[in-house]
Amino acid sequence: MKKWISILLLAAMLLSLSACGASGKTDSADKIKEAAEKAAEAAADASEPEAAPAEEVEAAEPEEEVAAEEMVGEKTASSYVNKGLGISAEVPDNWVVLDDEQTAQMMGLVADNFSETGLADQLRDSGSLCDLYALATDQSGDNVNIMIQDLGVIYGIVLDEDRYIDMNLDQLKPTLVQMGMTDISMEKETVSFAGSDHPAILISANYNGVAVYERLVALKVGSYMSAITAFSMDKDRLDGILGFFKAYEG
Repeated sequence: MKKWISILLLAAMLLSLSACGASGKTDSADKIKEAAEKAAEAAADASEPEAAPAEEVEAAEPEEEVAAEEMVGEKTASSYVNKGLGISAEVPDNWVVLDDEQTAQMMGLVADNFSETGLADQLRDSGSLCDLYALATDQSGDNVNIMIQDLGVIYGIVLDEDRYIDMNLDQLKPTLVQMGMTDISMEKETVSFAGSDHPAILISANYNGVAVYERLVALKVGSYMSAITAFSMDKDRLDGILGFFKAYEG
């Protein structure tokens, strides 16, 4: 039951963020475009000349481009390192990090190549990648996952972590309702993750009489946005789960 609920919430996040599968890439692009247009309008209202939004985008353009290969993490059964994101993690003895094939099977995906190049190709082709899924081996149902989404050149410039969280505050709740969640509460917050502050969403809901909690943290590198999501049936354990992650010091 607990494992099913955690996977259900992961599915809700995948649908909401359009972060899984090639068909989701178009939907995601449309939502990103809409959010980007709103962001540009807000920038225009806050500046004097009409050309200001274009100038702002142009000023941000020199941001260093990151290759898809750099966004693919390295895993063992107890550790995770993503040099592109600049983070690493060690999980406790009662947790396990799924390998790439296990993660794909859990999500109902099939892939012929689970090498770093194959996953980088998946990120390039579909615009998204589930780069980490780790879970407790006890009966708690606790888990953490990392979804990486390629926002593209233009929207990767316009959408920052804060706007990305705002966009998904609107998208996640209807998806959770469709999946049978009730008593849904969503709160935007700022949390310390891997040594720096990032915007996040705290989600609490009820599924078939069971209280569930998630904290989704946004971390952007180049044009890539990652959603790091901790899940638990005990709200107080969310901070500890995200505390597995540290800044990478390779």
